[in-house]
Amino acid sequence: MYYIFLHGFVGSSEDFEPVRQALGNPTQVIAPDWPGHGSLSSLRNASDYTLSAHLKIIDDAVAKTSGPVTMVGYSMGGRILQHWLTRKYTLPKGSKVVLVSTSPGIADVAERQNRVAGDAAVARLLRVEGMQRFLHYWHWQTMFQPMMRLPREILTPILKRRASCDPEGLALSLAGVGTGELSDTWSLLPSLPDATHVVVGELDKRYVDILRQIHAAGPNLKQRIIKGAGHAVHLEKPKELAETLLTFP
Repeated sequence: MYYIFLHGFVGSSEDFEPVRQALGNPTQVIAPDWPGHGSLSSLRNASDYTLSAHLKIIDDAVAKTSGPVTMVGYSMGGRILQHWLTRKYTLPKGSKVVLVSTSPGIADVAERQNRVAGDAAVARLLRVEGMQRFLHYWHWQTMFQPMMRLPREILTPILKRRASCDPEGLALSLAGVGTGELSDTWSLLPSLPDATHVVVGELDKRYVDILRQIHAAGPNLKQRIIKGAGHAVHLEKPKELAETLLTFP
């Protein structure tokens, strides 16, 4: 079984190292970085930040596999993965898709416009104030509080990685594939493969509510709530997430 891990905003491929270890250090793990993040943080062309550019990254990752694959998309990674699935689902029999702490986007036009304006304000914060000021704002959100309460020896490397992010790369990412920029996939949920699973943290109340809405729109999709976890399930409860990946039918 191959594993493809798709990280979230302000993350990188390194975020999934604890999950990989909990899985028993499988060698067949592919964890690409998104444009503006990690190894791709220095990209500056607008064409590098389009949805199609992100979908190609998934194409390239899948092309490196043979046989069944478990695809795991966290937050932003999960939103992009949904677009890939609805356009070109070609995974081999026995494959699984796991959407972690993610949503199908925003259906309401006015709400989407508000989100675009909000993301533009965040981009200005990144460009003018830099990473430290941005991270203070970002981590103040309720859904990240469980992560911020992790033991220091676990939290410090996470915060160090995030502080090393490139502000301009993140700003371009918001402009290219921010939640308000992409069309929603709510109406497409019933067409997702039956082997699609949705995972959220128990303490992430907003996404627990979204999970209920997803279940109503796509009752064929399996779901699981991980106790004691907030939004960053893969960082807060990597062992529990790994167990979930291994035990999902």
